[in-house]
Amino acid sequence: IRPELREVHNDVFENSGRPIAELLTAREIEASPCRSIIEAALSERDWNESWDTSWARGDAWRAHVADESRILALRSWLAERPESKI
Repeated sequence: IRPELREVHNDVFENSGRPIAELLTAREIEASPCRSIIEAALSERDWNESWDTSWARGDAWRAHVADESRILALRSWLAERPESKI
């Protein structure tokens, strides 16, 4: 789970995000057999506070969606991963 993985159209409110606490209480996640994996993926990342305070639904979500540099950040993160397939 990465904040760079999101929609690219900032003119549609549905493309805003949800704060992590709200995500974790979503019916779909609570019912998922992968809940513990999702919780671990969302726990204490260096971007959690930024996500919750501005990127999800705060003042900066539209700018975050439109920011092309987030794709470069994702690319850098992927290049550092030890896995050969995703």
